[in-house]
Amino acid sequence: MHSINLSRPYILYVEDDADDVELLQHALAGTEFDFQLVHHTNAVDALEFLERSKRFNRLPELIFLDINMARMDGRETLVCLKADKDIARIPLTILSTSTLDSDRNYFGRYHIPYIVKPGDVNQFKSELLEVMSGLLSFDTAEKKTA
Repeated sequence: MHSINLSRPYILYVEDDADDVELLQHALAGTEFDFQLVHHTNAVDALEFLERSKRFNRLPELIFLDINMARMDGRETLVCLKADKDIARIPLTILSTSTLDSDRNYFGRYHIPYIVKPGDVNQFKSELLEVMSGLLSFDTAEKKTA
């Protein structure tokens, strides 16, 4: 069970590889993004967590999603996320080791940013921060006009 500070924004990361979670924590350390990182190792648990979070009106600012996971892969998870009108509004980014065009194209049809987990850690961090800046500034502007 994850405990989160409801007064502090957080990011949900659905990832089954502990090394990749550590990589994301390292990439975000010392940036302007002062978010808690809530991690689930599979999509089933993450979706249950999101349902509970809705009850407290405390959804994440952003969701990072891996593609290749046990129990439910990233494609199946995306369908579930998009089926819920409240959760569907949360910006989503794919973080994957897959370089397959078919994976990029699948998520590209939904206009979801796709970042390949590194070869180069500095390049990964740069891409990550660029995507986050764009998604979160767009999200903030969208909330102000709503």
